[in-house]
Amino acid sequence: MIAKEKLHEIINTELIADVEFLVSLSISPRNEIRILIDSLSGISIDRCVTLSRAIEAHLDRDVDDFSLEVSSAGLGEPFQHPLQYKKNLAKPVSVVLKSGVRHDGVLLDVTDNGFSITEFKVIPAHTDENGRKKKKETVEEVITFLFDDVKSTSYRFEK
Repeated sequence: MIAKEKLHEIINTELIADVEFLVSLSISPRNEIRILIDSLSGISIDRCVTLSRAIEAHLDRDVDDFSLEVSSAGLGEPFQHPLQYKKNLAKPVSVVLKSGVRHDGVLLDVTDNGFSITEFKVIPAHTDENGRKKKKETVEEVITFLFDDVKSTSYRFEK
């Protein structure tokens, strides 16, 4: 079986330092290796192919039978690395908390411990406390989350 630590070392030597980063690495019991990579400017298919060949050159098929898949983290997949949050600043996201509550908004800021979004809430037409009729309005609210409280965050496709 291929050691995950060895694979981490190989991947880190092949990634462009300070530009590309490893999002996730998994190895199944049948030596099916799946590597997700990303960068702040995105990853092309050609770069995935180049990385796959470079990583495979470090492995010996005579010793370990394996399959290797190198791909970029897709838009629909939840963020798994803090740099993915930075990559998606000012873009629409969906945040699902561990409590099950969902928030949709625009990614505003990222810190070491969490992030903030701007959420737009629609307040339906209503009558205020003085009996005056109010029209429907949209209110902007900034919400801050700790990474520890978040189940998943992903890019939100707008309609």
